[in-house]
Amino acid sequence: MTAANGEKNEMTDDAILDPKVPKKFIALVHEAEHGSQEALDSLTNIHPDKMDQVIRLSYGDLANNVLEELIQKKAGDNLIYAAGFKSQIAHMRSELTGPEPHLLETLLVDRILLTWIQAYSADRAAINAAGDSIKVLEYYERRQERAQKRFHQACKALAQVRRLMGPNIQVNIGEKQINVVDGRTE
Repeated sequence: MTAANGEKNEMTDDAILDPKVPKKFIALVHEAEHGSQEALDSLTNIHPDKMDQVIRLSYGDLANNVLEELIQKKAGDNLIYAAGFKSQIAHMRSELTGPEPHLLETLLVDRILLTWIQAYSADRAAINAAGDSIKVLEYYERRQERAQKRFHQACKALAQVRRLMGPNIQVNIGEKQINVVDGRTE
């Protein structure tokens, strides 16, 4: 199945193969993907507490949807390449976000990951264009420069946000110790 915007949706693709998922649920998802408000209402009434999260994670995570689309475009049918790409992105996301990221940090990390892929894709395209005309090579060089600039801007924005959020401070006064972490006093 695909989302309304034409993207494949892993949740529903996996659900089709899972015998534990009721056919009515799959049919409702399909109808909602194709514009049925009644089907969407029925889905949200099945498990109101969980359905919002399912819809948000499956369809509302735009950054992840774009990352998935980029990976699919780059990997094509090469599942090992796609798995390696996903593993690297998961590792980078974990390293960049840390244990308890703020929403803004998460958004900026997603932007860093997207621009990272774009920058290296531009590098690859430039390498593949080697031997073409000067005009073509200049195009790919400008593409590389723009992609690299967006990547650096995303990295810089994350660094600025973290600096503005302030450091974690520990103050020892006599025998009393005060720890301030992310604005909370411990």
